[in-house]
Amino acid sequence: RWSIVQNFPGGAKKEVPATTEFKSGDSINVRVEVNDFGYLYIFARGSSGKWTPLFPSPDIAGGDNRVGPGVQYLMPAGYVFKFDNN
Repeated sequence: RWSIVQNFPGGAKKEVPATTEFKSGDSINVRVEVNDFGYLYIFARGSSGKWTPLFPSPDIAGGDNRVGPGVQYLMPAGYVFKFDNN
């Protein structure tokens, strides 16, 4: 299961529908929860076309990509995706 989590002023976070239209200045995270033990890899493709690994990340479980049921993983770890006019 994956979901988009929108960040609001004051630190509040709320899961929002994937169809949400964001505006410049909005920020989000992606939350992933798996239903079985396994290994997870997630990459993001930026506007430049460059691929960047989001998971595993040294900031999440020391870079370990093993995942388990019932654990929520918030990406990117310690950061947000922030929308701008581009």
